[in-house]
Amino acid sequence: MKGNKKAYKKSETKNILHDRITLAVILFVVAIIPIIVRLKVIEYPQNSGQMIYDFFAYWKSIGLYIAAFISIILILLNLKKGNIIFCRENKIFLILSGLYLIMCLFSAIMSEHKTTAILGYQGQSEGLLTIAAVFVIASLAALYNKNNIKRDLIFKFLYISSIIIFIIGIFQFLGHDPFKAEIIKKLIIPKQY
Repeated sequence: MKGNKKAYKKSETKNILHDRITLAVILFVVAIIPIIVRLKVIEYPQNSGQMIYDFFAYWKSIGLYIAAFISIILILLNLKKGNIIFCRENKIFLILSGLYLIMCLFSAIMSEHKTTAILGYQGQSEGLLTIAAVFVIASLAALYNKNNIKRDLIFKFLYISSIIIFIIGIFQFLGHDPFKAEIIKKLIIPKQY
């Protein structure tokens, strides 16, 4: 009897940990990635001497790719455990999103500029990799346990992130750009620049 209790407790602990990691990935994508601002200087291709000063796309795309990789692992673990329930809405979402992703893949393959189609422009990172990462993360969110408390928590974090971006935008509109403050500059610009 004790062995069964230990196995059940261990299984329950794994489920709770898995659930928290899933929630953390979703919260990271909806609340943290949108507010990442950090300078990345990228030398333009072919050593032309031109530089791209990217404050927004590079680090956000890295965060998105990491979240997508973790999402793939979480989806596979869920599939293995049989924790994913394919309700009608999830099936429709996955089918339509999968078709869109296949069309994007076909478009990238047929493109004259394959590197740009797959990776996106320097300083923008909006190619096929980004679309695929968003698809994987959205799939994790769609297949995630439809618990209203968790859904409310995700929306609260999304609202907080949106409010922060809104406040920054209002200050910029009024001519008081928070990014020009010395303390913010130290956070978003590496020392060597």
